[in-house]
Amino acid sequence: MFRFDCMFGLRTRIGCRDRNALALTALALAFYQFVPAIASEADDAKTRNVIVVYSYGDVLPANEIVDRVLRDRLQVSGQYRVDVYNEYLDIARFPGKENLERTRSLLKEKYADRKVDLVVAGGSEALDFLVESRDSLFADVPLISTCVGQERIASDPRLNEIPGIPIRLELMPTLDLAIGLQPKAKQLFVITGASQLDLNWQVSTAEQLRESGYDQRFEVTYLSGLPMDELIRRVQVLPRDAIVLFLLCMQDGEGEHFFSPDVVEQLSAVSPSPLYGIYNTYHGRGIVGGHFATFEGLANSTAKLALQILDGNQEAVPDVSQTPALNHLDWRQLRHWGLNQSRVPEGSVVAFRELTAWERYPGRILAAITLILLQAALIAVLLIQIRRRRKAEQLQLASQETSRRQRDELARVNRVATVGELSTSIAHEVNQPLSAIVSNAQAAIRLLQQTPPDTDEVAAALKDIAGDGNRAAGILNHVRSLAKKEHPTRELVDLNEIVQDVLELVAPDSISRGITIKQDLDNGLPRVEGDKVGLQQLILNLLINAAQAMTGTPPDAKQVTVRTSVEGGSVTLRVCDQGIGLDDESLQQVFHPFFTTRTGGIGMGLSISQSIVESHQGRIWVTQNPTRGVTFHVQLPGVCNTTD
Repeated sequence: MFRFDCMFGLRTRIGCRDRNALALTALALAFYQFVPAIASEADDAKTRNVIVVYSYGDVLPANEIVDRVLRDRLQVSGQYRVDVYNEYLDIARFPGKENLERTRSLLKEKYADRKVDLVVAGGSEALDFLVESRDSLFADVPLISTCVGQERIASDPRLNEIPGIPIRLELMPTLDLAIGLQPKAKQLFVITGASQLDLNWQVSTAEQLRESGYDQRFEVTYLSGLPMDELIRRVQVLPRDAIVLFLLCMQDGEGEHFFSPDVVEQLSAVSPSPLYGIYNTYHGRGIVGGHFATFEGLANSTAKLALQILDGNQEAVPDVSQTPALNHLDWRQLRHWGLNQSRVPEGSVVAFRELTAWERYPGRILAAITLILLQAALIAVLLIQIRRRRKAEQLQLASQETSRRQRDELARVNRVATVGELSTSIAHEVNQPLSAIVSNAQAAIRLLQQTPPDTDEVAAALKDIAGDGNRAAGILNHVRSLAKKEHPTRELVDLNEIVQDVLELVAPDSISRGITIKQDLDNGLPRVEGDKVGLQQLILNLLINAAQAMTGTPPDAKQVTVRTSVEGGSVTLRVCDQGIGLDDESLQQVFHPFFTTRTGGIGMGLSISQSIVESHQGRIWVTQNPTRGVTFHVQLPGVCNTTD
């Protein structure tokens, strides 16, 4: 009994829980059934479906432009997503009512389960199709139009009630533009194709030309409905001064379909005359220009109207202010045909203009100009500096040349003065051979007067006369070489020979002064390259200076030693005297111009001697002797190892 009750009680509790679980399960099932419906309604609330029906195929350039702009502009709303569906009647390739009936049925079936929020008619044929199908297709869906000609809308009262963005295809403003650019043109050629729309354009053009009176001004020729090859051949032979107006060519005379922009490109490549057009899609493909609105502007205004209607404003008024028809010109074609750009009407839009280098890269050009100017300024400064330096160098060279000439002249004056100081001794030296010459001459006369004449003695006397004459001539030649004015010449010389020549010249003066000159010459001296006269003057100045320094020296101590030697490839000359010597201060100034320790001296001899040594790339210096007097040292670069 106890077991039964427990089991009963347990079953009773389980039964209660089952009822609660079943209730919760029923609620969950109901919730999950309604969630998709709620989500679907939420998605529908966030999405707007727009159908755009185009008159022609999807590859038509105008349709491509309108579709791209519509899709971009319709996505600006942040409240919902816009899905755009494109449909194409493609009446150029599939004309006839049968095709329209099939398309109507297809669209009705295709969108039967799809909520459509807006239908856009892209073109006149699409608008006619949707209006005629209104009862059976998209009956309650708002309808707007775009790119429908204003003339077509004005001709049908039903179309006036449909909001839209019309396109103004104005032929006469395009012709006025062409006349302005080609005022002397007398012929007008109008090009159209063979499709019904092409032929409609030809009829409309003829009416407009007649109404404007242009058919009287121009010789009008229509190139319509021709096979493409024939059309190209006819265009190739057009007059150069004609105006060519391209309207439309969707089909040629042989039934082949074309895209008008492609035809424009082909014809402009062969035409000898400028082409003009009435559609935006021809712009940039070869026409000079035309008067039209752009498909980008039309699509923008259409998208603006569509968004207003999608937002619930069914009374939205189309804004056509953003789609004005303007003169559009191709700058490249204007330049190609040599058309005067000053004739372009004010307010025209000139596209494809090639920017000048200045317009493309103003910053870079300014930087380059600045850099060039800086470089030019730097170059100018450098040129000025170079010119100044060259001028300074020229002045320096001129100054050096003047200094050299003055130095050479001063050296010559110094030599003349030195010779003047030796004049007494030289006169005495010359007088001795002259006296001998006179004595020998008198002896020769006496010998010749004897009977018989002693010819042998006469010959000996005459020989002595010749020897004494040569001796006197040699002395005078030495003096003249020192005194004459000549430009220094460099040659290889033997310093020992120069020393001996100078010693012979000063020998008479040395004897008169009681000075003994001792020679210590190295017979292995290399030659030196130098001016012989200059080196003679150098040695003469040193010997005269030594003689003058020993004026107060006791007679038995008056001695000058002249030595030559080789030291490290250089030739060294030393002149050592036993004079009064020099103090330390005088040793530092002895070669300075006008420095002298002798009364009446001008102090130029040693300065000139230093100049002579330095001109030979040598050096000269003086040292104090251990006992008395000084020694002058001259070192000159040697050239040869031994003398000849």
